[in-house]
Amino acid sequence: MRLCDLSATGLAYWVPSGDPAPATGTRLPVRLLLDDIVAFSAASEIVRHQPAEDRTKVALRFLDDHVVPARLKALHDRIAFERSAARGLDVYRAVPPPYRQAIGQARLFVEHWRKLLDERERALRASDSSDIAHELAEVEANVEDRMRTEWLAIRGAANNASEDIVEGESLAASKHYTETLLTSALRDVPLIWHTYAKPLGYPGDYLAMSRMYDGQRRGDSVFARVMDQLGHEERLAATVPIRKRFLSQQIERCVTEAQQRHADPVRIVSIGCGPAREAFDYLNAAAPGPPLELVLIDQDEQALAHAWEHLQEAARPHGGRVRLSCRHISFAQLFSLPEFVSEVNRADMIYSAGLFDYLGEDVGRALMNGCFGLLRDGGRLVVGNAAAGPDVRWMPEFVLDWTMIYRTEGALRDLARDFADRARIEIDSDDSDAWLFLVARAESGA
Repeated sequence: MRLCDLSATGLAYWVPSGDPAPATGTRLPVRLLLDDIVAFSAASEIVRHQPAEDRTKVALRFLDDHVVPARLKALHDRIAFERSAARGLDVYRAVPPPYRQAIGQARLFVEHWRKLLDERERALRASDSSDIAHELAEVEANVEDRMRTEWLAIRGAANNASEDIVEGESLAASKHYTETLLTSALRDVPLIWHTYAKPLGYPGDYLAMSRMYDGQRRGDSVFARVMDQLGHEERLAATVPIRKRFLSQQIERCVTEAQQRHADPVRIVSIGCGPAREAFDYLNAAAPGPPLELVLIDQDEQALAHAWEHLQEAARPHGGRVRLSCRHISFAQLFSLPEFVSEVNRADMIYSAGLFDYLGEDVGRALMNGCFGLLRDGGRLVVGNAAAGPDVRWMPEFVLDWTMIYRTEGALRDLARDFADRARIEIDSDDSDAWLFLVARAESGA
């Protein structure tokens, strides 16, 4: 069977249309296998069928046991280790030669500049200079342009060499090759290592996003500081502030239009809010206006706490006109909680900056449908997605183990096809063209 969802208490799988599916209430044994090893087994009961276009999702619940994610991960990690140990260096045989060459140049770049700069830094610190900080800053300024020029050439070669590495053994081997030779050599580069290590357990956490918004280089050495700056200049990192500005403008337009349509508080909902810097910027820039309800939703409690603290401060000059709600909810639960649906129903704007970068077509369509159904007439759904392009994938996916779904205008529009006859839909982009935005207006007669 093709597994769809897995939780501690049950799972769901797909059945192709035309194939028989067990009836609701049917009891059957379940076994989860990892490389022919039984990782979990339990008795189960079919609890629900959910038809789709060409298949049916069958959900079941476990009756006499539950999944412990840590055990599955431990078993997976053990199997992966044993498999890699048995293969030795053969694990890299599927790496294409042009890609090997590109990564070899990248590693040479790192080792050359680290050795040169570390030696110079040690010499300066051992000298009798009275202004070490100034001299180190001069070294940093003198080498930065040269390092940037060389890194851009290496980055371009790596993007070209990785363009056709999209699946299977070649992709896995190439990513492993990159992490072993290149990523591991950049442990002291703050932005790069944070986004790779994912200390909060998921890519693009609110700390990483906040660093990209701030754009401040960090590092304990000249080499680390320059590489941190080059990390900030990667296309998606460099354009996150531009994406933020686009969303702030959408909030401003929503508030202006909503107060012309009705006298109720303007209701705006952010799904996967992260640090919610676009809302923070809007509140800081806007004069006190109509009553505003901001509902922030995220699966990360730390992100919500961070957003709450900063937005409360930004809302203070608005004199009580802003009501802020933070909801720690799994995205899979969004539309199954009646109290949540009631809270966000008749929204003037529902938006998501980057969540759809990680959602496949089925889940993305379902989430869009649910959100659109909660808009009042004239409300807008705004969904951001990283734009497909030839120069964006290598650094996130191969260097940082940060896989995203890049979409074209057509692919993003297709996620909204179920309500296309009930909405005015536009595909927009921010000033960088690195991000696409679907803007769907729920207008009567649209």
